[in-house]
Amino acid sequence: MTQSPKKRVSPVLSIAAPPASVNGHDRRAMIAEAAYLRAERRNFCPGYELDDWLAAEREMDSMQPQPGASPCV
Repeated sequence: MTQSPKKRVSPVLSIAAPPASVNGHDRRAMIAEAAYLRAERRNFCPGYELDDWLAAEREMDSMQPQPGASPCV
């Protein structure tokens, strides 16, 4: 009996937005995973590690609600 290959689904990509208050350890883990996925998409070509990390940070920060912003738009 052969098994069909399982498609990898990233938990970071399946999250619409991180929780409103994420502690530092969880935030770092989310950024690390997002940076890893960026590197994976470009076949881990070296020399872009910092770019991947900074882009992942911007991505996480853009999903955080802004202070004073209304949750309903």
